[in-house]
Amino acid sequence: MECARAAFAAVVPAPGEGHAVELRDVVFLEPLAVPDDTTTELVVSFADGSAFEVRAGERLHTQGAAAWVRPAPVAAVDVAALKAGMTPEAEQDGEYAGVADVRVRGGARRS
Repeated sequence: MECARAAFAAVVPAPGEGHAVELRDVVFLEPLAVPDDTTTELVVSFADGSAFEVRAGERLHTQGAAAWVRPAPVAAVDVAALKAGMTPEAEQDGEYAGVADVRVRGGARRS
């Protein structure tokens, strides 16, 4: 998605200060797998000024639309009020007692 956002920002001038690129109706059609020690060229193309496609070779991986928008102002968050409304951590019991001890391993697959 970042390549589509960056391509839109590079090709379509912002209408003014304070605008941001918004991606809409994004669909991931096919995963993009790049084997270790290889490279892949992505091509981002635009039609009608906003509709985009992300391709690697002949394969279409992602499509959607991009537009410049002026983000709405973000309201301030009263952190003290949030903390005051929280409850203390509950004791674990029953079937969830062992959840804190579960370790998940992840990383690149090796064949």
